[in-house]
Amino acid sequence: HWINKKKSWKIKFKQENLYKRKKSIDLIIPKERFMEVELTAYTIAKKYGLLVPDSSFILLEQNGKNMGLYFLKEKIDKYFLERNNYPIGEIFTGNDLGLQNDQILDSTSSVNFYGLNAGSYKTQIEDSKEISAVAISQWSKFLDILKTSNEDLINKNIKNYLDIEKFSMWNAIYLIFGNNHAQSINNIKWYYNPITG
Repeated sequence: HWINKKKSWKIKFKQENLYKRKKSIDLIIPKERFMEVELTAYTIAKKYGLLVPDSSFILLEQNGKNMGLYFLKEKIDKYFLERNNYPIGEIFTGNDLGLQNDQILDSTSSVNFYGLNAGSYKTQIEDSKEISAVAISQWSKFLDILKTSNEDLINKNIKNYLDIEKFSMWNAIYLIFGNNHAQSINNIKWYYNPITG
């Protein structure tokens, strides 16, 4: 993203000068990943009611110079939730732990080692300490249930923590497009809705 003259960018906007109601966007060099596949997957996910960031291909001009094609991706934050008419809850994402280890461990080991430990995640919104505290507690309970590997316990409680229909749709889209990038602990975003719990 940053070695060559053409670089990826993260742009933050001032509160009084948001970009299309967005506080922050990423401009990513398209050759780094299969962005056309990601854009198509986002479009389909949005069509089926999943919460996904706005994204598109743009031509960037910087100080009057054409910088070429970039992949614009909205940053997931409280503005993203507001714009999509979701209550401002909390979002959990990978804590960037194990990035080097992902090269050593296969994906199954990575998920088992990092994915079920609450310390492997960080909160991303942190708009309300009370909501974040409840969200962290619920998230820890959810991971603890999954760690038991007790099928009866999981089946009995899973609907208290996970929207099965949306999770199934997300998994179907992931499987159809075969993008391992979407399965990385640091790329998956888990939304906690403070209204539904």
